[in-house]
Amino acid sequence: MNNLTELPRDFGKLQSLHTLRLDQNLLTSLPESFGELKRLESLDLFNNKLPAVPECLYLLTQLKVLELSKVGDLLQYSPVFHARYLRSWSWPLMIG
Repeated sequence: MNNLTELPRDFGKLQSLHTLRLDQNLLTSLPESFGELKRLESLDLFNNKLPAVPECLYLLTQLKVLELSKVGDLLQYSPVFHARYLRSWSWPLMIG
């Protein structure tokens, strides 16, 4: 566990990223600039504290792999999130 609680506001300037692993942290949000990561193809947010799918992720049209399992209290998510782009994704299991 890295215990990151936030990312820098200008994180979106890392526009050459193709794969990003932010798993095993304490992130509760992502900066708005995150949506500027236009080349990002794989994102791992496993085991964080996000309360909802951050809206900036909807801008990542190259995203093919999205890992959101074991994401704290993730109550609001869309199982059709970018379904036409994603090849693999993992959502938290909702029972109830």
